[in-house]
Amino acid sequence: MVKTHALVVIAAALGGCVDTSLSGPFQAEVLVRTPDRQYVLQTVALPDLTGFDPMSDPVVRFSDHPNFDESELEEYDASSFAAPSDYSPRVRDVGGVAVARDLESLLTLSAYYSFKDNFARAQDAFGALPQLIPDGGFQILVEPKFSSELGSQELGTNAAYISGGQAFLLVQMSSLERIPLGMNPSVLAHEFGHHVFHITYEAADGLCDPDDNAPGPTPPGRFSSADAIRGFNEGFADITAFALQQETRVLADSIPALDNGERTLDMREPGYLAFSWSTRDRCGDSFYCIGTLWARAVFEVYIGSGARPDDVTARSAYTRTIATAVAGIPGRLRQRGGWVTPTKACDFASLDDELFLVHAYVDAFIAGLPVTLNPSACRELAARFEYTPAGCP
Repeated sequence: MVKTHALVVIAAALGGCVDTSLSGPFQAEVLVRTPDRQYVLQTVALPDLTGFDPMSDPVVRFSDHPNFDESELEEYDASSFAAPSDYSPRVRDVGGVAVARDLESLLTLSAYYSFKDNFARAQDAFGALPQLIPDGGFQILVEPKFSSELGSQELGTNAAYISGGQAFLLVQMSSLERIPLGMNPSVLAHEFGHHVFHITYEAADGLCDPDDNAPGPTPPGRFSSADAIRGFNEGFADITAFALQQETRVLADSIPALDNGERTLDMREPGYLAFSWSTRDRCGDSFYCIGTLWARAVFEVYIGSGARPDDVTARSAYTRTIATAVAGIPGRLRQRGGWVTPTKACDFASLDDELFLVHAYVDAFIAGLPVTLNPSACRELAARFEYTPAGCP
């Protein structure tokens, strides 16, 4: 009876929502990463937060455990997630500070603080990039569920960005995570990198029209869904994590068991797993490996320029250069001949020559770089992809 009573009391405490005595300007206790990579609870100011019940902000909205149909995800766009905030973290007032009553609330508060920090860093790094912070803001989906023919399930061990939806997912923490992915600022910077890739590369590539039965060889959206491009997207996200958080091992803090060196950018770090295009099976031969090869080359070009990894100004200037080059890739791909005409505009399966696409992407990327970076970019990319890119000696 004592144990049952205790559980009832705890459940009642956790079930309580927001302490109504809290008022703005708000402060909250969140998990932050210190410069020596320790994670500690810390009281922080949340100047843009307009309230906890529901939790909302001028550019961030929170959805409480939404349910989505997996079969319809590709059809979602920003309007699919443009819902008012309906998530209220369970917090109590401790001397004017909002303190989470449970792990989910702590994760959400910490992720909010880290997202806002990354948004500010991104504005410095990427400058006045159109839609860097969308006019409609972002939707944060708290522990969403996905329905399929097999039923409804919650994801675990992941944080994600829904391309085109301007929405980030904070999924349920799993036993693999030492630090929840949603509390890791480097992981959230990586996810924000997917957003930047979307508003640069994917915006320039366009969206395919599934009803276009006479698309020609390079219809809008022709390249974005190919596995190789998904890989380059992951590589760009890793470079964004370096730009915003000086990160070269995105998963190291959260999932040490999966940090086996295959995605480490800096070859000087212990455990770095070396591989090239012909030996990418050492990395698992997934599209992530393609992105890592590209990101490692881009990282070494930065180091080779003499810039320090901890120089925020240099990282920002370099990142703007990389983003500009990436945004111009779809246009240069279309100017290149040799593409097989798909049966329909969205028939990405017809793009079966992965190596041709990889080389075309790398060539187009180098062509968009300033001439001062071309020699080192040619050298680093040629070494990893094992061919001589167009325009390189």
